[in-house]
Amino acid sequence: MVNTRAGTDQSQSPRRWQRYLALWRRMPWRARGGLIAGVTVAVVAVSYLIWVHSALWALEVDGHVVAVMSSRGSAQAMIDELVRDAARTYGRQVTVYSKIVFRPVTRAQARDLEQALYIQDAGGAFSGPVAGAGGGGTTVQGAAGSGAPGSDLPLGRSFAGTSPTVNMWPLGRSTAGRGGTTSGNAAATVPTNLVDNPNVVRQRLAQALVLGTQAAAIMIGGQPVVYVESVAVGQRVLDKILADYKARYDNGGTQWQDIHFAENPSVQAANAPINQIKGLQDAENILLRGTDELRNYTVQKGDSLWLIASRNHMTVDKLQQANPQLQGEMLQVGQVLNLVVAKPYLTILSTEQKTYTRSVPYPVQVREDPNRWPWEHVVEQKGTPGQEQVTEIIARRNGQVVGQQITQVIRLKDPTVQVELTGTRQVPRLGSGQFVWPLAVPGQITSPFGYRRWRYRSEFHTGVDIATPTGTQVRAADAGMVVFTGRDGNYGYLVKVDHGGGVVTFYAHLSRILVRVGDTVKQGEVIALAGDSGRSTGPHLHFEVRVNGEPVNPFKYYPAGG
Repeated sequence: MVNTRAGTDQSQSPRRWQRYLALWRRMPWRARGGLIAGVTVAVVAVSYLIWVHSALWALEVDGHVVAVMSSRGSAQAMIDELVRDAARTYGRQVTVYSKIVFRPVTRAQARDLEQALYIQDAGGAFSGPVAGAGGGGTTVQGAAGSGAPGSDLPLGRSFAGTSPTVNMWPLGRSTAGRGGTTSGNAAATVPTNLVDNPNVVRQRLAQALVLGTQAAAIMIGGQPVVYVESVAVGQRVLDKILADYKARYDNGGTQWQDIHFAENPSVQAANAPINQIKGLQDAENILLRGTDELRNYTVQKGDSLWLIASRNHMTVDKLQQANPQLQGEMLQVGQVLNLVVAKPYLTILSTEQKTYTRSVPYPVQVREDPNRWPWEHVVEQKGTPGQEQVTEIIARRNGQVVGQQITQVIRLKDPTVQVELTGTRQVPRLGSGQFVWPLAVPGQITSPFGYRRWRYRSEFHTGVDIATPTGTQVRAADAGMVVFTGRDGNYGYLVKVDHGGGVVTFYAHLSRILVRVGDTVKQGEVIALAGDSGRSTGPHLHFEVRVNGEPVNPFKYYPAGG
């Protein structure tokens, strides 16, 4: 019975297919076409669903690939999370400004992209954990501050077709993977399961995404110059700039007649990238200096404007321009200098009225006294300065005075005359006209009278230099009267002796002076000790002769020319 039934079932199977075939043949052509189309659509739909759920996606931000994903949903969730975190941080609604595109890639292309991204990370663009092949792991540590952002991988350039060029592993750098160590220009064996690594993808998204929010722009000439948090903050920035300006140039007695910005800036609500929104101080720096960069230098011992400028690749003019408070070239140790030359976006124009009191110098009346020597100068009646009140209009441009006009002067106190007496008594002719040697020892002349070379330049030497040890006695070359003792510039310690008839001798670079003004000395009398004070290269005596104020060759006063 079993065999009979089996045989019956087997004999009925071909008949079933025959009935289906006969039914197909009896169907109209339109019905056949519709059935074929329906089956085709179903197959394509199922294949698409399978492909979508098993495909890989290249996540592209602003035209650059930042990651390879197996799920668009997880990437979108990360983006939404980053946006929510930013919104909580700034306390306002945040918008994604970047253009985000998901591009389907084959597994071969995905491997190539993973390799290129890994190489960029290893070059310093990103530092973080990267899972190694076969479940192992390795850590890629880039050089701090080096490399381009990890999103610098254009999709069309990174891979084309199934055979992209990815042999860009830096020379001398190696990475450990399942395939061992690879160096040189050969394609490196790198981890191939960067896909869906949340740490890597989130870090790359955080670096690549440009998030924006409602802010305010400070507008100059119709163009946004700097973004701030709100219109109120922007107005505070402008008001603070003017308030600081007033405080800087108001030293009491100042009445501001006008102060305004030449550019007529405005503040408008605007959408702005979060990373471009500046705080109050940074916004002020940008408007006043053209940048928020602060570079300072503290003056050290031995510094000069030229040294500081050359070390910082500036000119002295630029350094002075960056520090308008400098007066001349005088610097103080510990003084802080600005190294950024301002190129301000804003120009402050101001007009102020200033009232101040100034001193009026007293006049000096000089009277001749024939009973006093020429070096005697005394005040017979001391003068007192006067005072006057001055009202002045001052125009400034960014603090620099561009115009001044005195509108009123009121005399508060008149000055009194100072009377001074100066001696006109002539020194009697005391000298013989012939000099003796000005030292107690012979000595050697190291620099004669006339033109000479001094430190790579030519100069006129007004006397003669006689080398001699410090402490050697210096003698008066002729009889006369001492008219000056003390320190005098390059001469160092100096004695002048007037011999009458307009002849005066100078004894310079002394170590000790033994006479006083008004003393009468004899020819050959010891008046000082030699030394090397003043501008001197060693112990010596500078001996000089002047006739009516003009230097002459001292040897003409010695027998037979010296």
